[in-house]
Amino acid sequence: VVQVWDFSNKRVVVSRRFEEERVVVDDGRAVGKKKKEVPPEPLRVQCMAFSPSGKTLALGFTNGTIRIVSPDTLLDLPQATPASHRPGVPGYAISHSPITHVTFAPDNEHMAASDADHAVAIFRREIPPATHGSDPKIKRDVEWVFIGRCRAHYGEIVGVVFVPPPLVGEGEKAPPRLVSVAMDRHAAEYDVGKSSVAGGVVLKELRRLEQTYRPLCALLLPKGRPEQGEQFLLTTNTGYKLRTYNAATLLCRRTSLGPTYAGFLTHLAVAPGEGEAKYIFYRTAEKVVGVIKTPLDGNPHRAMGLIAHPGQVSNLAPTANGAYLLTAGGSDGVVNMWSFTPSTLEAQFAMAATGLEPFLNMVDPSGAGERGEFYREMEDYFYYAQLRSQGEDATKNRQIQETVGLEEAPPIMQAMGYYPSAQEIEDMINEVKYSKWDDGRGHLSSTVTFEDLIRLYVNHRPVSDYTQSDLEGALSHALRLEPGNPPPRGPAPPLKPTDAVSKHGLMALLQQYGETLAVDEFAESFRTLLRDEAPYNGKLPDRFSAREFVEDVLGLLPTVGGGPEKRAESAREPGGEMAQ
Repeated sequence: VVQVWDFSNKRVVVSRRFEEERVVVDDGRAVGKKKKEVPPEPLRVQCMAFSPSGKTLALGFTNGTIRIVSPDTLLDLPQATPASHRPGVPGYAISHSPITHVTFAPDNEHMAASDADHAVAIFRREIPPATHGSDPKIKRDVEWVFIGRCRAHYGEIVGVVFVPPPLVGEGEKAPPRLVSVAMDRHAAEYDVGKSSVAGGVVLKELRRLEQTYRPLCALLLPKGRPEQGEQFLLTTNTGYKLRTYNAATLLCRRTSLGPTYAGFLTHLAVAPGEGEAKYIFYRTAEKVVGVIKTPLDGNPHRAMGLIAHPGQVSNLAPTANGAYLLTAGGSDGVVNMWSFTPSTLEAQFAMAATGLEPFLNMVDPSGAGERGEFYREMEDYFYYAQLRSQGEDATKNRQIQETVGLEEAPPIMQAMGYYPSAQEIEDMINEVKYSKWDDGRGHLSSTVTFEDLIRLYVNHRPVSDYTQSDLEGALSHALRLEPGNPPPRGPAPPLKPTDAVSKHGLMALLQQYGETLAVDEFAESFRTLLRDEAPYNGKLPDRFSAREFVEDVLGLLPTVGGGPEKRAESAREPGGEMAQ
């Protein structure tokens, strides 16, 4: 059942039950008997979306059908093209799996949908092509036409986003760009202009967004004039991070820490308003709904959350005027309407700590701030980086400055105990480099301040330490990748205490699932790590147990600890106790 509500007066305006007639097969054994009446099959709505003009409502059902209806009457819009499961039944049967997302383009001329089979479908408002046997003289009206479907992902699609095209020229009209983000850690861009009924959906680019964590949702951050300047995509992932990407290049421009007290952020929605986004609503899988104030910088005092439902939170949506937020529960069947008052939030945020204090409190719970051990240690490394860049053996007077070169940021992070990968280092450098770019009106930065280094450390480092189970799970994958074993399928079985992993399996794991690593680099890394360690003497043994690798080779000792929440199984398999 779909209901349209007047949220101001809290009453139902129109309601409709969607169902399809069941197909009854007559096997001939009921001759002379009255046929049994079969009730229609009710359809379950999985997702829905309004067009920007508000004149069209698209409904996605669990049987893979999309119905396009009028929001005023909930009646199906005219459809001449046969795209249903059966003739005479309205709708577009684009899949045999549930429809998971439906979204409209800002131009009101394009629509996209994704399904549980990890495919994306495109619709366009145009005059449908003549079908075989139809009269070509009959005038056809403009309607929604199903263009095609493309499967570019192998994981669950978590976001389908239309990006407004750049300003082409007076009188010219360019089609919007379409991007999908999935839990396979990739983003796919589709060429909407070149896609057609005859040629299908054209895949333009497939780009990897994440290395370790998995995206959970994606949306487009609005701008005052979307046709000019840069457009940005915002995603959340299983590492509690909010990641901002340039929509044109898919280059990560900012990574910030999100709220960690309620689980992963599984859905985002921008509070309506003029100009750029000022507030972003979020929900978690269970109980909590909240709001984050932009710009996204990782400051925990710029976010708040509350318990909105006793269990599952299935969806949220702000009203068009931005005055209310609607949240839907799960099995409780409850929809709550929350009043949103920005002035109250602004007063709360203004009373909170500013500057570096919120960030220092996250890495130094003692509250010592600038007098704390963390601050003093990073300050020492900051000034040592300046001395090193000027030459450690130099005899000239030292020039102590307030910045260091960008190339010094990764060594400082490593000295503080955070060892970023090459991709994470590139993301950090790009974040600082483009921090003052301002759509080309500013400049590229080549230095970073001490305060920015602390913010980078807090926002980029993992929220939780690696666990004993994380390392054993990785070694179980390495065991399956040893030469002679069949190709791995499904999750890796847990390691037994007697299992021994070969260095060839570990090398295969690092080469296939990590960053590019040559055989010589592999040997050199362990030669450096084990140079002064007897009985290894710079050489990794041919076979080793999980305990020997963790405690003897890596030198890590398991300790009992805790994080904000156990890491999702999709992020790292499996979870467990903390190990440092």
